[in-house]
Parts: sequence; C-alpha cells; structure tokens
Amino acid sequence: MMIARVLILFFISCTLFGRVQVQAQCLTGYKGDIQLSDEAVISLITVDPGNQIHAFWGHTALRIADPANGIDLMYNYGAFRFDAYFVPKFVYGKLDYILCVSHMRGEINKYRDREKRALIEQVLLLNQEEKQEVFEFVETNALPENRTYRYDFLFDNCSTRIRDILEDVLGERLTYHTEDPGRTWRQILQPYVTHFPFLSLGIDLGLGLPVDKEPAAHDLMGLPIYMMEAYDEALVNVNGEEQPLVTAKDTLLWVEPNHETGGGSPLVLYGLVWGLFAVGLWVTNSKASYSSRLRIWFDRLVFGIAGIAGLLAIFLWFISLHHVTDINFNVLWAWPTHFIIIWMLSRKKNAVKGYMRVCAVALVVVVLGWYFWPQELNVALLPIVLTMMVRSTWWGWNPASEGVVASSATA
Repeated sequence: MMIARVLILFFISCTLFGRVQVQAQCLTGYKGDIQLSDEAVISLITVDPGNQIHAFWGHTALRIADPANGIDLMYNYGAFRFDAYFVPKFVYGKLDYILCVSHMRGEINKYRDREKRALIEQVLLLNQEEKQEVFEFVETNALPENRTYRYDFLFDNCSTRIRDILEDVLGERLTYHTEDPGRTWRQILQPYVTHFPFLSLGIDLGLGLPVDKEPAAHDLMGLPIYMMEAYDEALVNVNGEEQPLVTAKDTLLWVEPNHETGGGSPLVLYGLVWGLFAVGLWVTNSKASYSSRLRIWFDRLVFGIAGIAGLLAIFLWFISLHHVTDINFNVLWAWPTHFIIIWMLSRKKNAVKGYMRVCAVALVVVVLGWYFWPQELNVALLPIVLTMMVRSTWWGWNPASEGVVASSATA
C-alpha cells in the first residue's frame, strides 16, 4: 500500500506545512497602553529547518525587546488548536491559525532543548514611531478576539503575516533588492524534503499545476529562509538616503544541523516501485496454474490504489478550498473510475476489455509526455504508471484475458 502511505504522509506534511508551532499556552499580550523606550529593539527571528515534519521548512517570528519596560517577547503566527476536527478542516482548506505570544527566553530554551534548531536574529532599522506602531499592532492582534486568521501554507502564514506588518508600517520607505528565483514552487519546495522521499512523493501527488509556476521574489518570502535572505538585501529610506533594513544579524542559538534520514532511503522507494513493475511483468507472463487469480488480485491492488489516489486528487481539486491542489495532472493516470473497474475484472468481459483499451492508450500518452507535461510528475510514479500500462494492455488485447474472466466467474 505504498501509494496510500505517501498520500497519508502528504496530508500530514500539509497539516504542518507552514512551520506551525504547537503552543501549550499563549500570552494575550500586555493590557493597557505601553510606550516603548528608546532601548526597544524589534527583530526578525528565523528558525532553521528541523528534522520533524512540522519543521522541514523553518519558521519565522517577530521579537520585541525593551529592557526598560521588562519586555522580551516572541510573536508567532504559526500556532493552532489541535482538536478532533483539525485534519478534516485542513484537508477541506478551512483551517484557522492564531498569533501566539510567548517569552523569548522560553522559546530559546525550547529550540535548544527539545527541537534542537538554530535561531537567527536580524535587528531592524525602525524609528521610534515605527517601533511603537508595530508593537501596538501585534499587541492588538494578539487579543483573543483578533488573533485568529485563515491559514494558507504558501501565501498566508507565519512569514507572510510578519512581512505584511513591516510593509504596512514602512510603506514606500522599504525596498527589496531580491530577484525572482527562476524556479517553480515545486522545485523550491522539494529540496526541503529530499531526506524524506516518501513524503516528497506524497506532496507531488497532492499538489497541482499552481506549484509549477515560478513565484515572484515577494511571494517567496512565504518561506522563512528566503524571507531572511530578502531582508538581508532590503533597504529603507532614512532622510533621503537608503540604508540597510537589517542593522545587525546574530545567531541567538546555534545547533549543529543534523540531517537525519528517518523518512527512508530513496533506494527503498525506487526499489519498491521498480519491484512493483517487475512483479507486474512476471504476473503478465506467468503460466502457472494460479496465474488467473493472481493477475486479478494484483490488478485490484494496483488499480485500486490508483483509483483511491484519483479520488483524493479530485477532492482536493474540485471540493477543497485549497488552490495549490487545483489542476492536478496526476488524474491523467490515477482515474477515480479505477476503483470501480477492479470489481468488474472477474465478471464483465466486454466492459473490462473496452475500459482497459482506453486506459492503455491514455497511459501510453502519459508516459510519452512524462517530461513535457506542464506539471512536473514525480519520477518515482513512472514505474507504477508503466505497470498499469502493461496490465491494461494485457486486459485489452491479450486473448488470454478472456479466459481469466471466464475461469474466475465460474470459480
């Protein structure tokens, strides 16, 4: 059930795609009016990617420190409430996240002791009025009635929220000097999960054509590392002179990267899919007495899994509120109707033959255009599609297939 496994992993990955951080308790901010002192500092905090699924893409937060007022807080737009309806709400695309406020010292301890991830701080060049405006905005935003927002794992997340706050405060004084990446979203996202090949495959199965577009540099700031790099190059106009927005950059916490491969080796994944293809060839050419039943159950497995994948792709495309799952070219081979035809293999000779002929022709087209489709299809799926092509060709044109149907129907 390899495809089922990667689809489950896909949903888990998307559930935690936006650098979400589960917080047991979130402060609601300070009550009353507080004027920041001249000592106040506002910083962008970037957390390195980690080895857990929720940490693969890193995290962004805002730090406001003012020793004179006894303030040193992290403002984090990546928190959520995990309840019984969390996964269904996410799959449907109707999931709310919250702004969580916590003490900076506690966050440093957490990343050092539990998550073992580095923290990078970029001190921002803001005048006193701008610091106060940012502070008042996030404090108001942290109130229980304001802190919830509708989450989108690429375009409205922990990074984009902070980017938008700073852009609103700085206005035209802020200019970026980053260039468009010249790569698609899919190509940008995949290196983060290369050490989890099954998860990478699951993501490619679920995400559609929108992630095969090249993002603008501004949109790319939805990924924390790219946002940090963009702010390294950003300039702010001060009295008619452009100055670096980041006045100081420091490593608050250094943890040596540990690139674990707990998600399995790519060799295991490719061994499984090409092994499936090899079994498909053996089943097709076998002349053993039990071959008839073996072929039917093998095809029920392969086409059944493809049918389930197709049903999920159709749901994500047409029913869910997600946009990055639209126009999924995987439905060219993963037809939802496969889930129906598998129960007709031993009963409906003409229906099966006609269906499989159409399927075989379609799969040949898919394979021939594999590297030319607008959507980049994961190469690990190719052996699965080839297996389906071989088996559908056998059902559609091999006279022996009629004997399989007849013998199975009378057994």
